[in-house]
Amino acid sequence: MRSSLRASLAVSAVVASSIAAALSGAAGAQAAPAGPAASPLTISDGTASVSVNGRSVHFSGAVTDAAWAPDGSRLAYIDGDGQLAVADAAGGDVRVLTSGAGARSHPTWEDGGSEIVFAQVVNGASELLSVDANGLTMGKPTVAEPVEEAQRVAGANSAPDAAFTQWDPAHPDAPAVNKLVYQHADPSGPQVWILDRNTRGPAGVKVTEGSSPSVAPDGHAVAFVDAAGQIETVALPVPFDAQGHPQPVLTKVTTGGTAYSHLTWSADSTTIAAEGMSPGATRDQDQAKDVETVAADGKSAPVVVRSTPGVPSYQPLVMDTVNRVDGSDRLGTAIAASKATWSSARPDGSSAASGVVLSRADEFADALGGSALANHVGGPLLLTDTAGLNPAVKAEIQRVLGKPSPAQFTTKKTVYLLGGEQALSPAVADQVKALGYEVKRLGGSDRFATSVAVADAVTTVNGVAATPARIFVATGRNFADALSAGAAASQFVPDGVQGDHSAVVVLTDDKAMPAATAAYVNRAAHTGAVGSSTVIAVGGQADAALRSIGYHVGSGAKQFTPVWGADRYATSLLVAQDFFDGPSRVGFATGLNWADALSGGALAGHLNAPLLLTDPKTGPTGDVLSWLRHSAPQLDRVLVFGGKVAVGGSVDSVVGTAISGPAGYATAENPTGLY
Repeated sequence: MRSSLRASLAVSAVVASSIAAALSGAAGAQAAPAGPAASPLTISDGTASVSVNGRSVHFSGAVTDAAWAPDGSRLAYIDGDGQLAVADAAGGDVRVLTSGAGARSHPTWEDGGSEIVFAQVVNGASELLSVDANGLTMGKPTVAEPVEEAQRVAGANSAPDAAFTQWDPAHPDAPAVNKLVYQHADPSGPQVWILDRNTRGPAGVKVTEGSSPSVAPDGHAVAFVDAAGQIETVALPVPFDAQGHPQPVLTKVTTGGTAYSHLTWSADSTTIAAEGMSPGATRDQDQAKDVETVAADGKSAPVVVRSTPGVPSYQPLVMDTVNRVDGSDRLGTAIAASKATWSSARPDGSSAASGVVLSRADEFADALGGSALANHVGGPLLLTDTAGLNPAVKAEIQRVLGKPSPAQFTTKKTVYLLGGEQALSPAVADQVKALGYEVKRLGGSDRFATSVAVADAVTTVNGVAATPARIFVATGRNFADALSAGAAASQFVPDGVQGDHSAVVVLTDDKAMPAATAAYVNRAAHTGAVGSSTVIAVGGQADAALRSIGYHVGSGAKQFTPVWGADRYATSLLVAQDFFDGPSRVGFATGLNWADALSGGALAGHLNAPLLLTDPKTGPTGDVLSWLRHSAPQLDRVLVFGGKVAVGGSVDSVVGTAISGPAGYATAENPTGLY
């Protein structure tokens, strides 16, 4: 059985315009994600064959307005029925993402490859819509929704171009630049508009007059067609005067007799490809004649690369990555997971990590909520022996935390011990205190009470335990479901989910509900209203335990959402689908042991990545591989936790092939600097 949650997007609105019908054939840009200079030019022309560097790739039906995903693994296009579809690079594995009436055009990949924005005209009204590229929206079959921000200014919107996503190396913790360029029109004519997609609030802003906008993959400029049909570029960012009027810096790229449409940039941002038209022609007159390329700086003449018309798009040849995160034993793997993302403390005592969560290495009972706690306190989850602090673990604590906080600091660098003194002995606490760090022990009379103590620590602010946005409930008699839930609980909860950005994992006694856990989940009214928690049963045992204390599926008080499949592997996939919206990474760990999945789940959650459990011998299930292939455009890295005894070496190649395009994937062991 399964259910799903969705973070509600913007409310839809339909924009009508007296000139919308005329825009139904307006030429626009195709997605141009970043990639190497050798990335090939492809051309679609409404037939079942797509030209890739002159080589024909056959599809099952007509292909129009083809646009490549950021890694070149999948192609979005308008099929012969007028629907938005995606297929793999060989033309197979087709998935249709829309249905119903409407003239659709100009698909473009956005948000790192997790979404596709496209133009649609229905009853003369032209608007932009967005749809999840893998066909699922938080685990539910996807439905296209209007891009509300682009509709807040009256007029028709069409011809979107790929949003570009860039991390600023100087500020790796800052949000990525994420902008959408599109064609807007009002009675004065077509205009180039740009929308900041990092926020859901502001509407788009006008950049310049023009049509067919296309943003460079490196974000330095937008190409467009001017009133004379020629290609120009406008530099980004666009300055604005004191009155808020744009002051664009324009560069002429072409000046000849040919008019242009369907602009797209090469993957390395140096060349612009376009469909050429006869002088004075418009797209409605169907007088396209060829496909041409021109240097983006305008310093050379256009070159005809195909003597017949078609829509150009560059296929980025971007290589994905598969990383093993492992050590000589479970303690070593946890240390490797810590080193993958937590940098060393600086000489002045400042550090990226502000805390460490420490769990016993031989038993999972007290540790299952530790992933969420680790990311709440801002640090790794490490394992040690019950009797004492392992020397290598001691060194890792000191590496990430550095010097103890000065006595006058009210906030101390803290090491959290999971469980009572039977789990981690007083000697462990004493050894940590001797290093100069604050020690906080989180434990209860049993594993269930301990999970509640950990949950309270996750949500406590200024000494007051707040209501979490999500309460994941899983059996404490086995580890698998709770570990899948732990990665989901430790991620940053997507915007739009009620409550604050916290989630916890609490445990059941198989199908029975312990008193401590029952008291915890009953603290808030679970009605779906703002301020109440969403309660999720991960696994059939948790489902039964919640029902035993009066919880039900549906609406009203004491509602919960069941998420579970036929086995632990199916359940972990459902958690990934239902609670991770557009992840760029994914983790794998054995489903037959808990240690690597515990520390790996903390790392995965920190990276907003799901943790998928796998059989160490047979590898990922067919359903998991199908999800990886359909999510390939957004996935750029797989992390496999544990050595090749824990998870067989063949898993690396299987998952690497599933997420990668023609450029393939690279492998590396124990990466650092992940964020």
